[in-house]
Amino acid sequence: MRCGLAIAVAIATMLVATHSGFARDLQLYASEAPPLTMPQEGMHGIVGDVVLEAAKRTGHTVNLHFDPWVREQAMVADGVDLLIAPLSRTAEREDHFTWIAPVIDVGLGFATVGNTVSSYAEGLVKFQKIALLRASIGRLALPRQGFADSQLFEVHTLTSVLELLRRGRADAWFDSIPVLKWVLKQQPDTTDIIVGPPVAKVGSYLACSKVCAPDLVKSLRGAIDEIKADGTYDKILARYQ
Repeated sequence: MRCGLAIAVAIATMLVATHSGFARDLQLYASEAPPLTMPQEGMHGIVGDVVLEAAKRTGHTVNLHFDPWVREQAMVADGVDLLIAPLSRTAEREDHFTWIAPVIDVGLGFATVGNTVSSYAEGLVKFQKIALLRASIGRLALPRQGFADSQLFEVHTLTSVLELLRRGRADAWFDSIPVLKWVLKQQPDTTDIIVGPPVAKVGSYLACSKVCAPDLVKSLRGAIDEIKADGTYDKILARYQ
């Protein structure tokens, strides 16, 4: 019996080793962007849960970090085998990271007190000041659409964004639609804040340092593909609906 158990364990170990190269203690740097990634016990967000499941399937352990987003992006880009998510794949970021796999596509849009807009062009006409989280996708996307730096009001926390809207110091808040809706759902007395339709769509990726082990990239990419194919992804998504 013991011999049989030992053989079974050995086979399982070989399968993990074949799939992932060898087990690593991975460092995952994430932004506080619920419901995509969030520092909550048992619920790490859609992207967070997918990445943790992918690491588990490939025999890796993960240490999850929620540090300032600007610092995390620089640290991962200059590091070795460091993971980061959710990261939008843009021309400015393309050469600084290794792009493992897209986890989810998200719409980008504006939230406002009162009537909102359905396009960047409308926003250019209607909004003078736009609040956004520091180093978020809006900091890259909005200037490309003609918004001036002086129009962008960057803050560090989601609470600060809501305060800017309520006090009339910002005309709109720009972020991904899932983040806008999640935050407003969790906050009291936000029925006056309207989330507009998406004005664009981007992919939120799991990425790695520019210098990243090919076997790590391959194993995690394969695991994420499996998660989407076997129904696990849909179950994770349903937890955050």
